[in-house]
Amino acid sequence: MDYKYWAFLSYSHQDNLRERADGTKGCIRWAEWLHESLETWKVPAEFRSRQTRTGEPMPERFNPAFQDEKELPLNSDLASSIRTALEQSRFLIVICSPRSARSFYVNEEVRYFKQLGRLDRILALIVDGEPNASEGNKFGVPVEQECFCPALRHPLDQDGN
Repeated sequence: MDYKYWAFLSYSHQDNLRERADGTKGCIRWAEWLHESLETWKVPAEFRSRQTRTGEPMPERFNPAFQDEKELPLNSDLASSIRTALEQSRFLIVICSPRSARSFYVNEEVRYFKQLGRLDRILALIVDGEPNASEGNKFGVPVEQECFCPALRHPLDQDGN
């Protein structure tokens, strides 16, 4: 398969604002930071003789990475454009937080990527919250602090749900 992107960044847009809707100020723009870091970081020379998980030669840089706010025109068919970008991506990186755990879009992106048969190419970057807090068995951690969306916590059934 010929891929266009090294990674698709899946995140809540609230995790990419300096000031969130809840009034929290001075936040790190996680998607901006990760996108810039991926596309400009130079893979050390001693690793470039290796193959990637996809069987391809290691690149000098992981460029390009897909970030919807940078790649999609405002008037695009979002659902179709997102599916196409996921299909063209080697890896899915989920920026995990309680906000992304509640995002319909993040969950759908993870679910679709798993349907593509790429479960082993999903990476989670936890920026806030607690993994598996929704199970309610972590002393002192409220279930609202869950940072994994349902599609990250559960396997797909035969219908791809």
